Amino acid sequence: MPEPEIRPFRPEDADASAPLFRRLIRGQIHTGPAIRHWVESQPPRARMQAWTVVEGDEIIGWGNAHLRWSVQADDLAGCWIGVLPEHRNRGLGSELYRLAEEHARSLGARRFTSFVSEDRDEGRAFARHRGFREGRRDQNWELEVVAAELTGRQVPEGAEVMRLREVVERERDLFELFDAAHSDMPGDDPYTLEFDEWLREALGDPTLDRDVSSVVLVDGRPASFAWINADREGGYGQNEMTGTHPDFRRRGLARLAKEASVRWAAEAGIRTLCTSNDTTNADMLALNEHLGYRPTHVELELTKRLDRGEPGA
Repeated sequence: MPEPEIRPFRPEDADASAPLFRRLIRGQIHTGPAIRHWVESQPPRARMQAWTVVEGDEIIGWGNAHLRWSVQADDLAGCWIGVLPEHRNRGLGSELYRLAEEHARSLGARRFTSFVSEDRDEGRAFARHRGFREGRRDQNWELEVVAAELTGRQVPEGAEVMRLREVVERERDLFELFDAAHSDMPGDDPYTLEFDEWLREALGDPTLDRDVSSVVLVDGRPASFAWINADREGGYGQNEMTGTHPDFRRRGLARLAKEASVRWAAEAGIRTLCTSNDTTNADMLALNEHLGYRPTHVELELTKRLDRGEPGA
């Protein structure tokens, strides 16, 4: 067997990377097109770099680093490092991390973020050894669609529940809704989006299922939404985002949108839906519980200061 090779990610690596992502990151859609889109849709200002570890015909490791372009901070970079368990303790993760931190420092980042599942002790130890501290917590959930507790609530007067496909040409209106809902999500830094970047990264995602994603209009104005990224072949979907414009909150519109998307997902043959929420987002946590989602695992945000001390090992 030849020695593992660490090299820059190539578009043709996407399909071969999917098995690694499915094993190491739960609760997301991991197909070749999804991985390729995620890398290629990063805007130029993100200065994205990604690496794969190749052994024979198999991708056994992955790393990336980039500026966090969707938050209002120019000193914040993010990374993720993953090596298949059977190939650990060979220095591959350490070398991937060295490349990632080196790239982040070259971009002028002073803060570095990543994430790890709370029940992955080896990953948490790897991060602690390199100076990361654990911070915010995201609760991950799964819903067996046939067991969803849907109320079939009445649509309020003046409101319409539409499939995304029916309104997808209203790009600016959809962006304004998405941006308004996204901007006050829980986080340590305020979120911000640019239309052209959002158009490519979110609305242009090949896994965004326009037939099961919903948009609620109130008097013709997009007011709430529940979008799903789907792998129909695998029967799996991910709640990309659910949100309501601040002008329309406290009317039950998010539940209306989410129930519609769950119902349409079932009709499309999607068996399982996953989602995640910051553990301080009480309203969305309660909504997921009411709909029948069950908690699966907690994801921890990791943060490290790059302007203090020496580079990590």
